[in-house]
Amino acid sequence: MADALASVRKPFLDRIRAPKAWALVGYRLSRPLFAFGLALLPFVLVLLAVAAGPAELAKAVTSQKNVQEAFARFVTAVATASAIAVSVATLTLSREMKGVRSLQEREEANHGFRERVRSASGRGHVPLPLGDFLRSLLEAAAADARLARRNAPSTALALREDEVALGDLLDAIERRAVECAAALDARRASPDALLVAALDFETDVSTHYVERFARSAPEGPLREALEGLADRLCDFAVGSRYAKTMDTQWGLSNMSWAVLLSTIPSVLTATGMVLAYGDGAVDALGRVGAGALVGLALSAVVLPLSFFVSYVLRFVFINEHTLPTDGFVLGPEAFDVVRSSRRGARART
Repeated sequence: MADALASVRKPFLDRIRAPKAWALVGYRLSRPLFAFGLALLPFVLVLLAVAAGPAELAKAVTSQKNVQEAFARFVTAVATASAIAVSVATLTLSREMKGVRSLQEREEANHGFRERVRSASGRGHVPLPLGDFLRSLLEAAAADARLARRNAPSTALALREDEVALGDLLDAIERRAVECAAALDARRASPDALLVAALDFETDVSTHYVERFARSAPEGPLREALEGLADRLCDFAVGSRYAKTMDTQWGLSNMSWAVLLSTIPSVLTATGMVLAYGDGAVDALGRVGAGALVGLALSAVVLPLSFFVSYVLRFVFINEHTLPTDGFVLGPEAFDVVRSSRRGARART
């Protein structure tokens, strides 16, 4: 893995192979802002067609028959979008609508994980908010990287695995951990901002090489420090994947209420255009004015679909670039398998 150190040092968007336009649309832009921009696109296109297009096109766009038929079909489309939003809301709530045993098992698993992290880090407690919890893990990882460097003789720091030197790896992990911890401290306002900061710290490649160096290191302080660093990285990987889950749940909830609320003006607008629009609009407003009216109404009608597309694009982008593709990486649901495998490998050495 020739670019291993480069992957560790880079933030999320610099590590992935995504066109800038796709990253902007699917990740960087605010979802409501993108949805409103997408909804305004029909208004701009209709206005340009009427103002700058052929006269026959302008006449077709503003004719009573065409407008009423088009908006009548949109009523059905908007109703379908509302049904999708209700289904998504039900799906989101189904995670919480479980029996007592399932809720108890989830709470016990959460408490056990936090207690193990607290005990391993030597802290009296670990922060409750997820952002502070992830920041504490990164601070502990940076401390473990510094400890490993102090415990390593100069010859050990020059050791290499696939052209990756131990000293360079520890420096890269410590620097990124400090930078991402500061970003997490500044981005606790929403799950979206929290996920952006969490994804900027690379865990898969870092953990892979730290574990390889730990297995090859002799028994002693260096090996213990590297094993502790590997544990902190693994803990952060679990926490960051939970941040992804929370961001997805938050996004589904936001998408549901945005689609449902925008459905009301959408249906009213479509119904009003079907019942009230006539050829007299062209006589009263002029061809361009009537085109602007049709465009604005069309933007209002497609707003629920714009919200749906906006949020789905983010879900698709994040899943596309966070699911393992270049290497086999077990997900957080297999955390015990990961730890058992690591302990078995250490026992064999």
